[in-house]
Amino acid sequence: MREIEKAIQVLKVRADFTADINLDAQMAYKFAIQALQEKLVREYPKPLTLEELKNMDGEPVYIVRGLHLPCENDEWWAIIHTFQNCEFAHFISHGKKFSADFEDYGVRWLAFRHKPEHIGEATNMVEGE
Repeated sequence: MREIEKAIQVLKVRADFTADINLDAQMAYKFAIQALQEKLVREYPKPLTLEELKNMDGEPVYIVRGLHLPCENDEWWAIIHTFQNCEFAHFISHGKKFSADFEDYGVRWLAFRHKPEHIGEATNMVEGE
């Protein structure tokens, strides 16, 4: 468990303990918990599920390519374009267009809503593991 997750747990216990004693303290704990949870999501985002990805047409995603391959990971921001009944995701990044097979999602590439600060840990959280 990460330190930030431990801190969230401690704050939740303290918030429950102060619920009947001090409403101001309880609200402060709730705000602190919310801020830490948002930080956790930004720093250690989970990869989008394939369903989430397919529903993000026209939105920015952070792509990590090269998973489980002998080459280094490629990473970049792109705008995703999806089409109904299509087996590929289409991206535009830095004025270039490219495609990726949905069948390879989670094996050769992943997409995130936010750039993972700790890419190694994030790419180990592939759907179904």
